[in-house]
Amino acid sequence: MPEIITSSPPTEHEFTNKRENETPRESVNFSKCQMDKVITAHNNDQPVEYESFSPYLRDNNPDDGSLKQEMIPEDRAGLEILKLLNEEFPNAKAISLYDEYNLPPGQAESYSKQQKENFLTSIKQRLTSEGAKVDHFVSESSKVEAAKTLVEQLKNITQPDSKSVIKEKGGAIYFNDGQSEGGQYDDHFFPLRTKGGRWTCEALDASSFLNPENQKTTHLVILPKRFEI
Repeated sequence: MPEIITSSPPTEHEFTNKRENETPRESVNFSKCQMDKVITAHNNDQPVEYESFSPYLRDNNPDDGSLKQEMIPEDRAGLEILKLLNEEFPNAKAISLYDEYNLPPGQAESYSKQQKENFLTSIKQRLTSEGAKVDHFVSESSKVEAAKTLVEQLKNITQPDSKSVIKEKGGAIYFNDGQSEGGQYDDHFFPLRTKGGRWTCEALDASSFLNPENQKTTHLVILPKRFEI
């Protein structure tokens, strides 16, 4: 049975206290990560995936598709957490969902194939130089068709009050989660597609769960602090 590399598998409390002292303060609130579930799954040889380093091309050098030498604080923190999780969960799979789909404000045209390829190459080179490991790379732009399929399937689902979980308005598409506990969006409507037809990160990321195998995996996703609700 695989074990986390420590003298003994840490409890959720031990992991939280230890890691919050070792990682940048702006990085993550480990107390909200449900680490007990991640640790239990990992120690019982169940599939575990984690994601913390997911850079955006628009935050780097779009002209040539390279990562900036001095990464933005969120990416720097995400990379440090990736290295930490590489050590603590050696039998889990590290994922990088990198973004070469979302554009800077005012840019109408999508990135070229060459820009996208250069970005992935630059990410891999940086990981190698930093001694970090990623097992699987997923691009946001590759998830567009899956996001469309996800919405079509969600249209067949209704809330207890018989209202659809999908709301369309002026070209935009929203997911209505009446049981959501978060207050980030009004009336529990989460944007899936903008009026301009661009899919949101929420839709692109959620489309991964169309794969039945992903529904059996314990996922740990580390997000920037601004996403905290």
